[in-house]
Amino acid sequence: MSNCPIHSSPKRSLRFLSSRAACLLLAGLLVSTGCKNLERSELLAPEENSGTIRGQVTLDGEPLAGSTLIFRSGEDLISVRTDEAGSYEITLLRGEWDIWVGNVPGAACPSSTVRLHIGEEKNLALDCRSLEGTYDVEYRLSASTCEASLAPYTVEATAQGQTIGENTQLSFQFPDAPAPISGLYYGLTETYAGETPFVDIGNGLTARESWDTAVDFQLGAQFYLTGTATVEVRAGGAPVCQRDFLVQARRMTFTF
Repeated sequence: MSNCPIHSSPKRSLRFLSSRAACLLLAGLLVSTGCKNLERSELLAPEENSGTIRGQVTLDGEPLAGSTLIFRSGEDLISVRTDEAGSYEITLLRGEWDIWVGNVPGAACPSSTVRLHIGEEKNLALDCRSLEGTYDVEYRLSASTCEASLAPYTVEATAQGQTIGENTQLSFQFPDAPAPISGLYYGLTETYAGETPFVDIGNGLTARESWDTAVDFQLGAQFYLTGTATVEVRAGGAPVCQRDFLVQARRMTFTF
């Protein structure tokens, strides 16, 4: 039996919305209704108690105009939009601020946490990455009831996507694989879950591979999908064995 996954994907895990997701929902609602995202006078503080954050939001290195940045400190929430050059500037109360880019269809965006001091001026650039492109996918076996090699290995895959509202239908095609891993990337929670159908792998056996992953921006530069992959093997519809992997998909290039 081959050790390589057949490149199917996992069913979506049920997750509670993170605090970030809740903030994005609120920020999106306020933006869509023309509000200014809790721009209360105590947030846009007096100059003697505030600092400034400025920078640029890009998508694969190109300016991302009209994107929404969300700033959160405790229960305080505020947002600002980028201009035509993808630039922004905002004055905030001193303190620690979590900063996110609002959902960008077809892309994943990094986040950051900034501690702002009185009179301080900070520069923060955030580069979102297209989900489409070429990925190096590394598999590390974590458990198996099938005969399998313990050695990790890497396979190249090409991802293609289609935007569906705030989410992206994303498919990973591996060379010579009978079917792609196909599923949804959820922009709000930055998670991807996908699977293949059961496919014939010979000797009267069928198999399906499933993924359950989340976005990981390492060092704010490299973009990964990391999580788990499971390969189920069946004979005549009855379970035979299963292989579980830790999977890390690193995007190498993007498509236009």
